[in-house]
Amino acid sequence: MKELEKGGSAADLQEWAESQNNLKAAQRHFATRLAIEARELARQVPSERRGTIREWLETAAANALYVKRRLGDTELQGRIAPTERWLDIFDSVCEQ
Repeated sequence: MKELEKGGSAADLQEWAESQNNLKAAQRHFATRLAIEARELARQVPSERRGTIREWLETAAANALYVKRRLGDTELQGRIAPTERWLDIFDSVCEQ
């Protein structure tokens, strides 16, 4: 976890290395990243949050697309978050 807090990525951690069998580690990673992102958002003034959230959603959508392309036609076990849809919703809410 300290590696993530220092700015490292999941790929830097052996137990989080890319694998189709690391669900428990992926769940811990998700919870850790969620806490880190929430802490960072809380530190920002409201006018900065919109850009940060949009950037996060764009990155999440790109990562989901990467996973889908990397696995190809392989049937995915579990679910991939609908990040593109979330980005569309976020944009439509921000336009109002």
